[in-house]
This record gives sequence, structure tokens and C-alpha cells, in this order.
Amino acid sequence: MKHFYTEIENITLVFDDIKTNQDGMDSISLHFEKPIEDGFAFLDTIPWPKGQKRRNKSIS
Repeated sequence: MKHFYTEIENITLVFDDIKTNQDGMDSISLHFEKPIEDGFAFLDTIPWPKGQKRRNKSIS
């Protein structure tokens, strides 16, 4: 497994290889983080099952 990262406007995005589950669904896990006064704010994403609605979240 490889971990890649990029930094944009003080927010770091870490992502890894494409994974395929037993149903053949491809996914990429994402991890966002940014420094704050007491440490880091972070957000981990998870794959969504087919047919379910997604909600956008902000770490700003």
C-alpha cells in the first residue's frame, strides 16, 4: 500500500491505493488534516455503499 499526500492552503490530504471490495466496488480512503491551536483538526472519509446519499462535510 502506498500513501500519497498533497498540501493546499495549509490543509494536508493523504490518500492511498484504490481498493476493491468483495462486491467489486472500488474506493480510495481520504484523510484531511490541518493544524489548529491545540493540535490538528482532521476528517477521515469512508466508502459509501451504492445507492446511499452522501453529505458534504467541511473542516474549515
